[in-house]
Amino acid sequence: MEPTGAVDSQGSQDEVSYPHRGNQPSQHLGFTPYHGGVNGRDETSFSYAGRPSHSQSNGRGRSETPMEDYQTLYSASRSRTGSYQGDQLSLHATVAQLTAHVKHLSEANTSMEEQLTSVREATESLVSRLETVEQMLRELQEKCVDQQKHTSLRTNSNDHSVLKSIIQPLFSHMCGIECEGTKRNRVAALAAIKPLENDEPFISTSDSTRLWRPNWLGNVDDKLNDMFIKEVAECVFNNEKSQREQLQLKTIPDKSFNLQIMKDCVKTYFRTIHKRVKEETSDQGARRTKERLGQNRQRARRVTVATARRKAVSQYEAETGHQGAEALILCDET
Repeated sequence: MEPTGAVDSQGSQDEVSYPHRGNQPSQHLGFTPYHGGVNGRDETSFSYAGRPSHSQSNGRGRSETPMEDYQTLYSASRSRTGSYQGDQLSLHATVAQLTAHVKHLSEANTSMEEQLTSVREATESLVSRLETVEQMLRELQEKCVDQQKHTSLRTNSNDHSVLKSIIQPLFSHMCGIECEGTKRNRVAALAAIKPLENDEPFISTSDSTRLWRPNWLGNVDDKLNDMFIKEVAECVFNNEKSQREQLQLKTIPDKSFNLQIMKDCVKTYFRTIHKRVKEETSDQGARRTKERLGQNRQRARRVTVATARRKAVSQYEAETGHQGAEALILCDET
């Protein structure tokens, strides 16, 4: 029986089946029964025309032998392994660079922290010095304020001329000195008074008058001198007060009518006498006093001569009518 099927031009056959022969199954084309065998046994070899042999390419890159296929697979595997190793080396280099950068940044951070610590210490030292300077300035300011207050409270006797004109003669009166001359003569007379040997502040006369004997060489705050100064100030204050109450008359201005101001003026005049007595009692002071007296006499003579010359010039200008003759004479009064 002929097989059913077709054969192409290249000799490859499609799968062909034979009609059933009894109970035998249909067989593919290419089945060749083999009637020989090893050891007298029949063996059947199979050949599939539908499958290409190892000598034919299947169109999918298969090599001719299994060894070539293995080499191809091994080469691809090695290629993939080399690429992986290259990527791993590149990653290691990147990690090393990042580590170096981190180390550099850490060192820079450490250096910056040290600089900040140094700047902080310098700032704290500067702040401490500034606080010290501010404290010193506050102390100086407080001292200046206190000094200004003390200066403002200090009484200037020249601002109380009426009070001075009452206090100075009262010194002479309370010490029992009748002196109607100039201020210089009054001071000289007061300087001649000596303190009592028993340190009593005054002498009581038969009519209960007190003749005060202050110690001009002592301080104004000494017990004896303080009693004298207080007595003078209260005397001036009480006299003015009685005059205002009884006669409605004001001799001392209101700005000077104050017991503390009166005490300050009395102390100022006391210091003047103290200075004069101190000069007269010391050798150097006595020499200066003598020189000053000589200069005063010379000046008095120059004033007398200058006055006489001006009088003569006035008479000359009246008689002759010529003006400006005073510029031709010497009138030095200093």
